[in-house]
Amino acid sequence: MKELPSLSTEFFSWLNLTDWERLHAAFTDMQAFCNMLERKRKELQEDKEQIAGHTTLTQNMKHIQLDLRDLIDQVSTQMTYMKSSWSKPTSPLVLNPTNSEARSKTVWDRRVEGYIILRDLDLYLTKLARDFLLLAKKSHF
Repeated sequence: MKELPSLSTEFFSWLNLTDWERLHAAFTDMQAFCNMLERKRKELQEDKEQIAGHTTLTQNMKHIQLDLRDLIDQVSTQMTYMKSSWSKPTSPLVLNPTNSEARSKTVWDRRVEGYIILRDLDLYLTKLARDFLLLAKKSHF
C-alpha cells in the first residue's frame, strides 16, 4: 500500500511551509485517501456476493468518504480565500488497479487493505489535527 500518503513529516521543513502550502498538502493527501477508499469500496462491493459482512464495511466506507469530501471542500474554500487564483480540481483522479492486480488478491486481502486504508486515514487525520493545533499555538507567540 505504498500509494498511501506519508504519515511522517520532517518537523523543521513543515515549520518553513506557508499556511497555504500546508493546506495544499492536506488537500492532496485527503484526496488521495478519498480516491483509495472509493477504489477499495468498489472492489469490495464486487466481492459482496462471496462473503457476508461487506455491506456494512462498504456502507461505512461511503459515509467516511462523504465526511472526507466535506472536509476537502472546507480546506479548498480556505485555500481559495487565501489565494483567490487557486481553484479546486473539477474531479478527483481515481486510480484503478490493473486487472491482474485485482484478480491476484483474495477477498480477504482486499478486505484487509480496506482496513489498512481506514487505519492510516485515522492516523493521518489525527496527525493533521495535531499539526494545525501546533501551528495555531505557534502563531500566538
